[in-house]
Amino acid sequence: MIINGYYFVVYITTNKDRTKLLVDVTGNMEGRLYQFDLNPFYRQGDTNTDCKYLLYWESFPDAASAIKREQEINSFSYKKKKALIDKSNPDWLFLNDKDHMNKSYFQM
Repeated sequence: MIINGYYFVVYITTNKDRTKLLVDVTGNMEGRLYQFDLNPFYRQGDTNTDCKYLLYWESFPDAASAIKREQEINSFSYKKKKALIDKSNPDWLFLNDKDHMNKSYFQM
């Protein structure tokens, strides 16, 4: 999936109760969302195994930029991550929920 013409995506997911946040990077967002959807234990062994609900994403033209941003966001406090999410998704909607996937959160 190409998002806004870019291939690499930094994203933040949460658990169903929206109490945990996980920041990660991928070069295949469609594949990652598919993994979350089909396999609730995709990140088995990770303490955030239930963080499969997409809240936020940013796209980048290259892996180095995406990794740098992922590391930056990972260094943020919970409060700062929350503020970042609140700017683009104030209701903390699960963007990978079937009801929201058809809207223009992703431009393909």
